[in-house]
Amino acid sequence: MHDPMRYSHEGEEDVRGGNPVRLSAFLKALTGMKEKNLDLGPDILEEHKNNLWKNGMVFWNHFSDIYSTPDSEDLLKFLHPGMAVRCVSKKSTFNHLFTVYLKQENSDRLDEEHVTFCGVGVKDHITETDLIIRNREWTDTH
Repeated sequence: MHDPMRYSHEGEEDVRGGNPVRLSAFLKALTGMKEKNLDLGPDILEEHKNNLWKNGMVFWNHFSDIYSTPDSEDLLKFLHPGMAVRCVSKKSTFNHLFTVYLKQENSDRLDEEHVTFCGVGVKDHITETDLIIRNREWTDTH
């Protein structure tokens, strides 16, 4: 996943060193889709969507399991060590949560008001027949 995310900032390349990654680059690596094609849901206002694309940053290098629903304070705590969470409850919600920080140009101080999240739900229903057909696609280049 790191190779598609190498271009996280204008001109910067190294995500492996623990640099924050633009939300749009992260989601493109995750989904293969450009930001203009991503459906962020029917209820998001255009100004919030623009803020996510302009200022949204993800800093992630490992997962940790959680058993309860995190709030914005928890998400801010997860940001510092680069932790994303794997939701292990049996509820049909998100499988993984990544903290997204809406970086403000004029501030070096982290603020809980600028924290949101990217929730990922895995809904892949591939059958054994699909796997046999798609098997030839699994190469180093795919």
